[in-house]
Amino acid sequence: MKDEFAQIQNSIELLMQDNMPQEVVDKAMTMFTKKKIPKGDILVHQGAVQNEIYFVTSGLLRSYYIDMNGNDVTRFFSKEGSLLCYERLFDHKPSNRSVEALEECVVMVIQCNELPSR
Repeated sequence: MKDEFAQIQNSIELLMQDNMPQEVVDKAMTMFTKKKIPKGDILVHQGAVQNEIYFVTSGLLRSYYIDMNGNDVTRFFSKEGSLLCYERLFDHKPSNRSVEALEECVVMVIQCNELPSR
């Protein structure tokens, strides 16, 4: 799990353009869990309330929705190093899209209720 978390840390530090303090790194490592997602599994279901943030450490995921005419519409793909977090996550509204594993994936998961509140 340490290698996977190092990927998360590197990505965050690149975004922040600064190093994370060690106490933040240590605390964050205790909050993530590693999850293997088999090819074809749905990680997030359209219409369900999502409570997790995912960091993709390996594999490929597809975010999509079914429109009013029943069409399957791909929004984007998430590959290694991607963060999956939707704006609806924090207002506890149902997700407007689904996420499917296009290949076997490994993600690091953090529950939103574990995050500090403002």
